[in-house]
Amino acid sequence: MPLRLRDTPRLPQRARWMGTLLFCALALASGAFWQWQARAAQHLDVGSGNDEGYFAVVHDREQSSATPDGTIRWTQAQTEARLWSPPIGSTAQLIIDIFSPQEQQTLEIRSGLARATMQLHYGLHRYAVVLPVASGADLELVFATTTSKFGDDPRQLGVALDRISIVTLGGPTPWSLLGELARPPLLPLALGLLMFTLALGGAARWLSLATTLGVALLLAVCAIWQPMVQLQLALACAVAVAILALTAIAFRLLPRTCLPRTDQSARRWIFVAWAVAIAAAYTPVVSSDGIGYYVYLRSLVIDGDLQFANDYAIPSFLRAPVIGSITPTGYEENPFAVGSAILWSPLFLIAHGLILVGRSFGLPWAADGAGTPYVAITLLGSALAGLATMLICYRICRRFVGAPAAALAAITLLTGTNLLYYAARDPSFSHAFAAAAVALFVLLWLRLDAAPSGRGWAALGIAAGLVALIYWVGAFVLLLPACTAARELVFALRQQGTARWRQLRALGAGTLGAAALALLVFSPQLLAWFILFGSPLTVPQGSGFISPRFFHGLDVLFSPLHGLLPWTPAMLVGMAGIALLARHGRWQFACLTTCMLIYLCYNASIPDWHGSGAFGMRRLSLLAPWIALGLALLYDWLRRWGALLPLGLAALTSAWMLLVVVRYDLYLLDHAPYSLMELPTLVFYLGRTSLPLEGIVAWLSSGYLWNRLVYSSTAGIIELAAVLVLAALGSWALLRQAG
Repeated sequence: MPLRLRDTPRLPQRARWMGTLLFCALALASGAFWQWQARAAQHLDVGSGNDEGYFAVVHDREQSSATPDGTIRWTQAQTEARLWSPPIGSTAQLIIDIFSPQEQQTLEIRSGLARATMQLHYGLHRYAVVLPVASGADLELVFATTTSKFGDDPRQLGVALDRISIVTLGGPTPWSLLGELARPPLLPLALGLLMFTLALGGAARWLSLATTLGVALLLAVCAIWQPMVQLQLALACAVAVAILALTAIAFRLLPRTCLPRTDQSARRWIFVAWAVAIAAAYTPVVSSDGIGYYVYLRSLVIDGDLQFANDYAIPSFLRAPVIGSITPTGYEENPFAVGSAILWSPLFLIAHGLILVGRSFGLPWAADGAGTPYVAITLLGSALAGLATMLICYRICRRFVGAPAAALAAITLLTGTNLLYYAARDPSFSHAFAAAAVALFVLLWLRLDAAPSGRGWAALGIAAGLVALIYWVGAFVLLLPACTAARELVFALRQQGTARWRQLRALGAGTLGAAALALLVFSPQLLAWFILFGSPLTVPQGSGFISPRFFHGLDVLFSPLHGLLPWTPAMLVGMAGIALLARHGRWQFACLTTCMLIYLCYNASIPDWHGSGAFGMRRLSLLAPWIALGLALLYDWLRRWGALLPLGLAALTSAWMLLVVVRYDLYLLDHAPYSLMELPTLVFYLGRTSLPLEGIVAWLSSGYLWNRLVYSSTAGIIELAAVLVLAALGSWALLRQAG
């Protein structure tokens, strides 16, 4: 009888486990050897984009015909460099190509307590220094030399660095390979942890082994293709695996009764995520464009006018926008919308009253509208707008998916997109309010589109006016009700007799009523324009603000200059996930996708498509409901393949965005647009400071809550108590309304 497949003898259980353990040992050994080799031979092309994050106290990159690769950096009196350590216990040579502008110039290289002094010859030469025995810590070098001015160059220049290499003398020993297991970038442990994580997620043993082998082969290929970033790539792999492992462990340990299976439990999860994120990130400052939004409120309440010259000059306002021109009516120009100031006004008035009462009790508060109590309490409105955006987007997502996917999408919207930054780190911008208003508009449109009514049109008109009042570019969402009105018009025209006229009258009354209400809500902006510019209708940005010749569609998606994928990948994933909406309703898919694409094209067609020196694609925060819905649909689809897949995707995209925030706030990323534009894409992802794990504590300690708890006075404690009470009351009101 022929042997059938099901009769094929299987390996004994012990043999399978022995094979798995042997593979694990092989993965650890190969990872340790790979990591040793990467440390043993390091090369840095100084002056290229690949040296980002390696130097401090150094001049900018520049081109030079005196070097083979044409790029250099000039040192200052003491230039610092930070490289990966050579293998532990090994002896290595530091080889440097140096251009000296003068004969017999002295260069001192220090590494810890060790130092070496070299006499340099004029021109480009290669020099070698034996490094101290490596201890495993990062190799920190200091290049000290005399500096001089040359010709018309105003800079003080030392020597020009062209290329730096580390070459280890000798091969690996068993002890040195064993030491690699516990040294960054921890590649051997990452490979072992990857197998554990896949097994914890329910993957078959063969899949765990194959995935680990595939990652190892991918690292080997990348090491050959881009040897300069192989250690950083290994660190990125280790961090990603650690995030996935922690996510899997937390999911397995969490009681199933705690999961967001109902709307009530989902709202609790959303609130907890918001509270933790805001507590860690809230930093109330008025800066840049946010000054233009805030000064409406301060000038009216404190000065009783709309003359902004003194407001723009307040020292505590950071990076004031360059406006300067006087309008035809004699006012200082303010091109920003008034909606945020109106929404902040209740909190501002509460802060003003608290300060007046505090002053009567001798607290050192100035009733100037610009002090920390004013700003901390007033900008709390933006943080609450972030919570409102999450709750509204949750309701949108629940129309199409279950509570778990909708809750995870709402949380990712905060932790994985720039909503967190503009709700907490830079809350004086209008983007958090704008995101909430657009989300409310989309929710009301979905309800109206499903069941048109006069009441629905009225609510949508109020929401439309609110969107335009906060951020008038948000009026792009009017395309959605226009689609609904066109559909209803076609449907009415197909009717006969009185039914046709009845439906036409209802449609006309609804749309005209919505337009009237929108205009009424928008009227404060018309009044502000009339006072400032002499006309209720104007374009403050001037003509030519949008033009097809400026189109940067691919840059908006992929550029290191605030592109969606490098800065906030969850936003790009969410926009792509909207494609899954076609399975639930082709009409909603067509309307929402068309509206989203039009807004994307608009943003890609303005000269300032990147948003200047702000964080990420800030204007695309208005697409919050699209992003949340796309994420929810994608999470719901991924759950069919494994419960941990959506959690892993959310964790990875959120962790990356949060690390980009740390880089941005600690100035590990240049804020200047031209500098980011020149940054190589590979360096953005795998530069020396792309994973600033050591900077997380410094970033957290810069937050408002931490500083008030640690360094506060009596007045500061009272101020903090007021902020916490108002945050609790505001979040309670939002949760109650959402319920």
